[in-house]
Amino acid sequence: EQCNGAFDNNMNHFENLDSKPFCDCFIEKVYRKFSLEEINIIVTSAKENSKNFAEGGYILYQNKELLKLYKECFNNQKLSKESYIHLTEEKLSVFISQCKDETKLSLTPKEMNEFLQVVNFDSYCECFVKKYTSSFTVSELSDIPKYPNSNNAMKLSKMAEDCVSENVY
Repeated sequence: EQCNGAFDNNMNHFENLDSKPFCDCFIEKVYRKFSLEEINIIVTSAKENSKNFAEGGYILYQNKELLKLYKECFNNQKLSKESYIHLTEEKLSVFISQCKDETKLSLTPKEMNEFLQVVNFDSYCECFVKKYTSSFTVSELSDIPKYPNSNNAMKLSKMAEDCVSENVY
């Protein structure tokens, strides 16, 4: 029930707003992988190290084992074709953190240092997040990694380039 409750109207991007198949899959996998004590430690840590629900979710998302289970279940779900991510200040902050983390992972330390000297990193990520969340449905976004040469992948890359250009010091 808590899993289903996490997918409120602004977060439920499943076809027919039906998060139950995802939640059933995820909960089953989590309970197979972790003991109840381990789950309590993970959840308590996320609650204690976050200011809000969205931030707590991102902390859980950073757990590689949980993320693997999440992706296994999420990738088998049907998503609404018309559902967009509705950004709140909390979600925007989390998506900016995710953008920064993923950018750091995609660049060498030298490249990252050069990037930071030329581009306002926070503004770049805010620009990028706002562009892609308003331009793509959740379904389209989830397909981009599966089809890296698709038109949407190219559009996403162009958005990133545009945001770099718009946020040069």
